[in-house]
Amino acid sequence: MTTERSPDTPSTSGPGGALAELALADRPAADDPIHLPLDTVCRLLSNSRRRLVVGEVAALDAKKGTALSNLAERIAAIENGIEQCRVAAGQRKSVYVSLLQCHLPKLDDADVVDWDRRSGAVSRGRSVDELAALIDAIEAVCPT
Repeated sequence: MTTERSPDTPSTSGPGGALAELALADRPAADDPIHLPLDTVCRLLSNSRRRLVVGEVAALDAKKGTALSNLAERIAAIENGIEQCRVAAGQRKSVYVSLLQCHLPKLDDADVVDWDRRSGAVSRGRSVDELAALIDAIEAVCPT
């Protein structure tokens, strides 16, 4: 059985074919593409902590956000393989500072998250769902 593909559809044969197939299967509709340049997407997803933030924020209710302190505690728990209630103050502080100074500004500037610097509230940005789907597709074919 052969399937026809349009000239605009990338080939899924060759190296990375399985990844391309996964990415195409869950690809957003043509009228709702990721609005970020490829280099920006690669830069944003190159850091494991930022990937965790994207996943956690994508899981938030569309109308509600979370406090930076709560997000830091959840990320610290995941990174340390422990329950959130077992996160030590030092673990939480380390993640909090890196989110505050490095990761949230980058994700906010790219409109992946909406971060209110004054209140510390973090919520879903314009591209969070698309980037979360891309992370899921990559993790499905790459060892962790």
